Amino acid sequence: MADQETDWARRAMTSDPVALVVSRGTGDGRVRDETTAQTPANQPNVLLKTITPVGVILVRTARAYLQTLLGLLAAGVATDTLLPAHDFQTLFMTCASLSVGAAVVSAIQNAVELLARLDQSLPTLRA
Repeated sequence: MADQETDWARRAMTSDPVALVVSRGTGDGRVRDETTAQTPANQPNVLLKTITPVGVILVRTARAYLQTLLGLLAAGVATDTLLPAHDFQTLFMTCASLSVGAAVVSAIQNAVELLARLDQSLPTLRA
């Protein structure tokens, strides 16, 4: 077991370091996913990963849901008067259902933002 751990550590130390950059992309196809920029020998190569607009919306929606869920759970555990629940399962289910609203609002807001950016970048599509 120890040999496997040291072997993994040795391979990690000898492999070429890579710096990761995440971008939304330009939408025109000029930047390809998984593009690697070669740098001088003493600097790590840069790997560019693009994320689709739908992926950005999903990540932001999930973040809003989880943040609201954790905030409500903290409030419910700290005091019984804000979210009365008899056990943790009831509290969790109540908080989970209340968190859906924040996630939906976040998804709508990000979709409207995406449509506004699309409208700015492609004014010929306006009706």
